[in-house]
Amino acid sequence: MSRKAAAAVLEPSKGIKGCMKQRILLDLIESVPGSFKVMIIDKTSAEVLSVCLRMSELMDHGITLVEEISSVRQPLPKSPAMYFIAPTKTSVNLLIEDWKSKDKYQEAHVFFTSSAPDEIIQQIAASNIARKIKNMKDMLLDFSVPESLSFHFGQLDEMSQLMGPSTNPSVLQTAVSKLTSVAHTIGDNPIIRYQNTSLCRMFAEQAGASIEKLAQEVITMKKQEPRTMLVIVDRSVDAAAPLIHDRTYESLLDDLMPLKNMMYEQTFKDRSGKDATRKMPIDEMDPVWTKFRHTFLPKAIEEVPAALKKLLDDNPALAGGLEKGAKLSEVGNAIRSLPEFQEKQAKLSMHIDLLSKIMDEYKLRGLTDVSALEQKMVCGDITFKDALDAVKKARCDDDSKLRLILLLVVCFSNSKDFTSAKRTQLIQDCGLQMQADSIENIDVVVSKTGALKGTKRANPNGDPYTPQVRLIVEEVASGSLSTTDFPFLRPSDASAVAAPATGAKKSLRSGTARLASASGGAKAGERVLDLGNDEKITLTNPQRVVVFILGGVTRVEVRSAYDVTRELKREAIVGGTSLLRSNNFVRQLPGLK
Repeated sequence: MSRKAAAAVLEPSKGIKGCMKQRILLDLIESVPGSFKVMIIDKTSAEVLSVCLRMSELMDHGITLVEEISSVRQPLPKSPAMYFIAPTKTSVNLLIEDWKSKDKYQEAHVFFTSSAPDEIIQQIAASNIARKIKNMKDMLLDFSVPESLSFHFGQLDEMSQLMGPSTNPSVLQTAVSKLTSVAHTIGDNPIIRYQNTSLCRMFAEQAGASIEKLAQEVITMKKQEPRTMLVIVDRSVDAAAPLIHDRTYESLLDDLMPLKNMMYEQTFKDRSGKDATRKMPIDEMDPVWTKFRHTFLPKAIEEVPAALKKLLDDNPALAGGLEKGAKLSEVGNAIRSLPEFQEKQAKLSMHIDLLSKIMDEYKLRGLTDVSALEQKMVCGDITFKDALDAVKKARCDDDSKLRLILLLVVCFSNSKDFTSAKRTQLIQDCGLQMQADSIENIDVVVSKTGALKGTKRANPNGDPYTPQVRLIVEEVASGSLSTTDFPFLRPSDASAVAAPATGAKKSLRSGTARLASASGGAKAGERVLDLGNDEKITLTNPQRVVVFILGGVTRVEVRSAYDVTRELKREAIVGGTSLLRSNNFVRQLPGLK
């Protein structure tokens, strides 16, 4: 009998994060009867739970207590215990220790975040807990979903180990295993296409075999129609994305002021005028964040303070206090409204504080001119000679200067004018001899296969640069993605591709499906994608498109998934072996040759 959790899930409504939440609720929590359940977690499972569920939601499903497996806990012999842990020796030893001398709980239900190896199962079977285990499942939730339309595996420095002189089999196999978990979580055996490179071909073959093997055990993985389209690429598909300063709120926050665990500690004046601090999470449960995270920075700096002003103007009694002699009903309404008002005010205040600090850092590093130069290079709006001169004259810190040089190499790699001698001279002129290996090795991640045209778009509310990931999704949607550069893993799957939506208009620029209707209530049988902040999209094509990047996914590519989803009304998800920041990308370049 398979230990794999059943894959029969409801149609997802909130992207891949929604799929993970459903998996936890249906296959884990609801599989254990009772209303006074105890959940025991470790560090790995705590990270999975924290992005999907709040304690109030757990309580709604009968979880009365959540405790760390490493903490000292009181016995609760009348309550069933749900262990949600990683299949590691440390966590399993603590599990066994709970039941070594006496029964700490009524019964045990064990759920592993990933597939438990045979030796772990044998260790449990030989222990005292075996007689009390009522349920054991491999949940296959061993990946991160920071947002509704993105995921990553948290593999550090994996790009150099995948795309270097030789591919590390262990790193590749870890990615295969985790991508199999993604397929299991969305409940599908996807159609697979891949960028026609040796690395992507090898990975696609291994991932396809692993997913197919799992689908033989979990029959419902073969019942989803239409099947998800999974496109596998490596970091060479777009070497510009990790280098540019994407001028949106979320991207610049992650680039210039990365927050640990996306928690911000804000200093503010309390009502008595004293200094106080508060820690606030920045996630998709924050409506201000979901509304403005992908907004062009200048626009966000204008609109977030305006939203706070509107909140204060709309609630003068709460903002300035009730007038003397106010009616009892007014006092009652104010008291009931106060917590919600204070929460909204605190959120807006926090984001204004963050945006102000980002802008200060942006100016301090001299990024106004740098970002403009980056956009000209990636969009082909500048000659090599002018770009070379501008890079030399750019006034910025060494990290930004290095990124400019690397971007120059990426954008003009085919230019006969950019000789090896000029590259060496540029390194010397900029005083970056210590980074010479990074600059020489960037060629490894400049794609010769699958590069799509159309990276420049008119965008009155942002930068014109369009990542390759978005172009790939658009060509999948329009049915024009090259089968030479992006072949099917199984040629027979070509006939299973969902046709472009009826009535879709095609852009003369890029062959992209442009759908006329953007909103409105969903009709019976239609699928709705909920992106939070009251943003619901009625999808015109139910086939999900997933682009997976070996070497890591960047913030600008995550944003592009939302942009293309909104425009085409088709769910697009992007993921990678890691969430790739520019400094991590640059640090790995010396190991590529």
